[in-house]
Amino acid sequence: MSSPSKLFHAVTRTTVRRALNIRRPHVLIACMPKSASTFLADAVSKLPGMRRVDLSWGMGPRREHTLDVVQLARRDLSSYVSAQHVRLSDDAEELIEEYHLTPVLLTRNLFDAVASVRDHFRDEAHTFPMTALAPEHASLPDAQLEELIADLIIPWYVNFYVSWQDIDCLKVTYDQVRESPREVVASICQRAGIKAEADEIERAVDAARALGSRLRLNKGVSGRGGAISARARDKIIALTRHFPKIDFGPVGVSNAMRADTLQV
Repeated sequence: MSSPSKLFHAVTRTTVRRALNIRRPHVLIACMPKSASTFLADAVSKLPGMRRVDLSWGMGPRREHTLDVVQLARRDLSSYVSAQHVRLSDDAEELIEEYHLTPVLLTRNLFDAVASVRDHFRDEAHTFPMTALAPEHASLPDAQLEELIADLIIPWYVNFYVSWQDIDCLKVTYDQVRESPREVVASICQRAGIKAEADEIERAVDAARALGSRLRLNKGVSGRGGAISARARDKIIALTRHFPKIDFGPVGVSNAMRADTLQV
């Protein structure tokens, strides 16, 4: 379908939705990379009437996600879930309101994220939307690669987390998805108005697990960040100190850590 055709269909769908006051569940999982977002989106998409869609115009591995109005309009009459590595902006907030998105903030312990991103570079690909890396970076010693990630990747994670603090959204963590996926999916259903019984939620979670290689829970454990280099940890903690009023406890950085680093 050509771009003009996509635009025409998008405008038509939005016009119909407004005229008939149609409301369908639209779930936006705003997520950190390597946070089990693929698994969670797959599980929600397996619920009755739901489907998984992309809301960015392009989804390449080197492109940072944004909400695209044409994509939103094209899917306006569908019930869907979309996982996007998108920071909240004024434009995004307007689109969330206009297209009745239910935002779900999915985060992960920042230290664990470093370990997961490190393994991603080595085992999957060196491309990442938050920075440009060369193939040789994957062969760096662990400590150097972890410090590189703390310098170039984690600033995006911190800004992502901070950007979503002032909007009403359902907040979910990687650990909750890993340990209690049915409860997480149920909370999304309640928040977004998705009609699903307990057995349907269980089947949806089981179907997402059955996707095997798409599970994307990486090593599926928490606490791996405890072994990253001390310099990388200090760099991450230092980044959070630029936002003294923000609670970074849900992403692994306690106020005590921040105070201790200040005294060093």
